[in-house]
Amino acid sequence: MNLLPHLKFALLPIFTVFPTTQALATIAHDADNPQIVFAAQEIEEALDEAGRGSLNVSILVEPNESKPESFEIRLLGPERIEIVGTDSTGAMYGGLELADWVELGLPFRNHEGTPFVEKRGIKFNIPWDARSPSYDDTGFSAQTNIETMYDLEFWTAFIDDLARYRYNVLSLWSTAPFANLVKLDDYPEAVLEDVYRMKDGLLKPRQPRDLFKTFDKDKNGAINEEDGVIELVMKLSMDEKTAHWQRVFQHAADRGIEIYLFSWNVFTHGATGKYGITQDQTNPKTIKYMRTLVRETLLAYPQIAGLGVCSGENDREELDDTPYSTEHYIFNTYGRAIMDVQEAHPDRKIRFIHRRHGSDPDRVREAFKDYTGGELDTSVKYAVAHIYSSRRPQEWENRIEGEGWNQDFKVWLNLRNDDIFMHRWGSPDFVRDFIKWMPREDSPGFMMGSDGYVWARDFAAKNPELRGQMEIDKHWYKFRLWGQLAYDNARDNDYWQAVLAHRFPTVDAPLLHDTWEAVSEIIPQLNRAVWSGIDAAFAPEGCMSWLSPASDGFLTIDDYYFNRSPMALSRIENGPDPQCISVTDWAEAIVAGKTKTLTGLTPLEVADNLDRFAQAADDALPHLRTQVGQNVELQETLWDIESMAHLGRYYADKQ
Repeated sequence: MNLLPHLKFALLPIFTVFPTTQALATIAHDADNPQIVFAAQEIEEALDEAGRGSLNVSILVEPNESKPESFEIRLLGPERIEIVGTDSTGAMYGGLELADWVELGLPFRNHEGTPFVEKRGIKFNIPWDARSPSYDDTGFSAQTNIETMYDLEFWTAFIDDLARYRYNVLSLWSTAPFANLVKLDDYPEAVLEDVYRMKDGLLKPRQPRDLFKTFDKDKNGAINEEDGVIELVMKLSMDEKTAHWQRVFQHAADRGIEIYLFSWNVFTHGATGKYGITQDQTNPKTIKYMRTLVRETLLAYPQIAGLGVCSGENDREELDDTPYSTEHYIFNTYGRAIMDVQEAHPDRKIRFIHRRHGSDPDRVREAFKDYTGGELDTSVKYAVAHIYSSRRPQEWENRIEGEGWNQDFKVWLNLRNDDIFMHRWGSPDFVRDFIKWMPREDSPGFMMGSDGYVWARDFAAKNPELRGQMEIDKHWYKFRLWGQLAYDNARDNDYWQAVLAHRFPTVDAPLLHDTWEAVSEIIPQLNRAVWSGIDAAFAPEGCMSWLSPASDGFLTIDDYYFNRSPMALSRIENGPDPQCISVTDWAEAIVAGKTKTLTGLTPLEVADNLDRFAQAADDALPHLRTQVGQNVELQETLWDIESMAHLGRYYADKQ
């Protein structure tokens, strides 16, 4: 290891930067620390892009367990900067902060950074294979992206962006992930070798989510080649699969990102019908197999920091409050597997999250009374399926405080985005306030994502130049907002305008910022005015609902208004969003001459808000379009802003 004495600290390896200018810049850092190496590379690239030399930077770690992931940037002279992290991730974040300043042309200053939200995570519904789906893999996005899951270049770029945006958790959600990850000596046939997808033309609009009920032709509890409905994507042995996922998970660890695996229950994909294994929570052979499978997965992947489970979707609810309840099954499989691992490796920390959905805190307490595996948390759909609604959703009062979960459990916030898939969205003000209002005293943090959509590559783009683009590139602004504002909630509009100016150098950045922010308030206003929180109940980009009686799912005026009430926003005092009044309550008050008794936004005031948000786009777009030039991404962004404005006008008229 090359060493160079530097300043007050011990010997450090040197990483030398040669920017485009003649002057020499140096970045002293530990070349054996992957997080710090990444930060040094980001600084180097920013300096090179900016044409800036004569800058001497040192990155080091001064351990402080009381302030994880924190850093200081110290100005030691006109061209000397020291970055000190409390750990490797903190040092990396300090380096990324400096790279931001260089890239965006922001002034250097003494600065301290510490996480506002402890855990800043992504919820990624992962389509491992058609034989082992996520919650809902019936869409084009999931099936097309199965191959992407085995593309290491995708994961490297995706994880690097997560680190740049200050996320530290990547949670992978599916019905049963484990048979895609390890091969068991005692169950050699219970594996999912190779990779398969559904054949083209089989999946229809509004396809029932459970593919097994429709396509398991021989009724053996599995979808396989004999059913004639799947096709090979690639040949891949289990050893090759394991090696691939070990590389992916290690790259996440090298960027300060923890891996969590989430599953629904009870599913035994890859093993159903073998060795006496069934999807029955009372079957001792199933329990033994699942305990072994989970344990061996954790041993094969030391990067896994936690497991999460849902007690629903394929369990026997009639067994609740019995020794065979789903909670007891989860303890005897996942819980005991974690305890097995920790018995063999006492220093291994594995966080376990038993989701609230489909469960009860008393049943969890009873089932896990002998659990010694470490932290036991829960999670809640904080805004049910619609984070783009209120800045302070109030399901917390019902689902967590009302049921007593927060008495004994830390509560992760499941931030479900079932609202916005196609449009590029961006409101720093909304995200900043949403995060500020999070119940951080009871919550480690959040995991943000969708069900029924895979945030991998966009194969639905009509522009051939953008087809196959990574979703985190298409929706870069949204991902960056949630991650960076969760780490530093004080990032102001000047910062975000600088970000936009760098991304789109020809544009009037303050105007784009304000316009994008205004039009991004349309869908949150819709959800607050007419609320249907459950899964697939409202897709505002198409005014559709999975629950609509119409064959195409379209919501008529009757379906839109009269079967749904406004979002409840009066459970707390001085919340950030006013309560809306339903069309029916407002009409009845007018007929009765009692409008003065109503408190909140009337339907006409909601319509005025929607028109106002849309008008901001209508006013700004002519000028912004003169600045597009040959920038395809800027053109697409402005089209999305225009499209969201049309949505606002449409729903305003529908009011």
